[in-house]
Amino acid sequence: QKTAYEIGVRLVGSEMCIRDSGYAKALYSACNRRDEDGLSDLKRRIEDVSTAGKLNEREANWLLEIISAAESGDWENATRDSRQLMEDQVKGR
Repeated sequence: QKTAYEIGVRLVGSEMCIRDSGYAKALYSACNRRDEDGLSDLKRRIEDVSTAGKLNEREANWLLEIISAAESGDWENATRDSRQLMEDQVKGR
């Protein structure tokens, strides 16, 4: 079974680029610590900036898919996907 991150990469390929690495870092931190409150706060921030047009819908949905996995208890995949997202940002994917 593919994770949200793997599906996102397949669907959008190289055009996917979360512009603000702060979201990926915060997401990884919350998932790695299994921080439900931090995850809720981040979800709210992502929804707010997406609504304000500061994060496009595709990027927001990608982050929210990882959050959804964590919310459903799949912390391992959410942590792995958010870490991969950070690594891809560093590599410029």
